[in-house]
Amino acid sequence: ANHNASQLGPQSSYPQSSTVQAQSGRTYQQPTTVRQTASSYLHPPPPEVYTLPDLANATIPQEIREQFHHDEQGRVLFFTAPPLDTVSPVKEGAALGHSVRYLAAKARREQSLRQKRRAEDSELKEKEATRKRVKREAEESLTRDIAQLKEKALQALEDKLVHATREEYRGMYGEHWKAGMQQDLHRWELAQR
Repeated sequence: ANHNASQLGPQSSYPQSSTVQAQSGRTYQQPTTVRQTASSYLHPPPPEVYTLPDLANATIPQEIREQFHHDEQGRVLFFTAPPLDTVSPVKEGAALGHSVRYLAAKARREQSLRQKRRAEDSELKEKEATRKRVKREAEESLTRDIAQLKEKALQALEDKLVHATREEYRGMYGEHWKAGMQQDLHRWELAQR
């Protein structure tokens, strides 16, 4: 066993990766494997590309097989790792993009979503307008109530002042309080001119 290992030559113990190229020209990364040292047994490398047996491969219709990567004999290739470049090969005359049915369904769905958004936006605007109107009416009602309360308060103050003034003049002039009040009012009018 040691003699066979020396014939193989020194092997690196660093991981090695390999690539495989399909007929279409795409390159596929293969799994990283660790090389064995010269003194150990070398396991055969794992298969990188699989194909079905010819009988099983023949059961797949030709038009289906042509849609996938295949080898020179037309067998579908199965890879153990994803491709390095993700751009799919373009076949001559093949249409790129989505099917008409998908695009029509997508357009219907987008139209439905636009209508739903418009209805929601309209509903939100109505709710906002109603909320603003209710708020404005509440503020106007509050302003009216405050103005009425101010009026009542001023009227009550005026009534109390009139009552207090009359009582003061009654205390000063007795029964002739009205004449005394008229004299003072006349004097104040002359002073203000």
